[in-house]
Amino acid sequence: MTVSTKHLSKQLVLYIAFGVLQLAIDWMLFLVFVRSGLQVPIANVMSRFSAAVCGYLLNGYMTFASEGKFQPGVSNFSKFATLWLCLTFCSTTLVSLSAAAFGTRFLPVSKFVIEALIAGCSFVAMKFWVYRLKR
Repeated sequence: MTVSTKHLSKQLVLYIAFGVLQLAIDWMLFLVFVRSGLQVPIANVMSRFSAAVCGYLLNGYMTFASEGKFQPGVSNFSKFATLWLCLTFCSTTLVSLSAAAFGTRFLPVSKFVIEALIAGCSFVAMKFWVYRLKR
């Protein structure tokens, strides 16, 4: 295994670990918010935002950091925010459609599946766009 392959493997493992943590935070908060009476779209945005803050810092400092050189800044944060807005729009649309089609009975499962699928797209964008270091 080459150094770059090892590095990518480590990044992928960390990204998955932190992604599972984010998914758990997002999913649990979403359920709490919906059961508290919030509308599905609002609950989805709030839960995704809470998980995103955690994920931005963990992935920046640990997953995609190159020898500890990650410095949160306007450039990578604006990219992160843009990506988050796009993915949150997709997630909220899909979760809302699921709630409209199937009701809230299957909402925990559909939310989980939707977010797991979105995570794959997110990894590529995070690695090659948001956390990309200039060399």
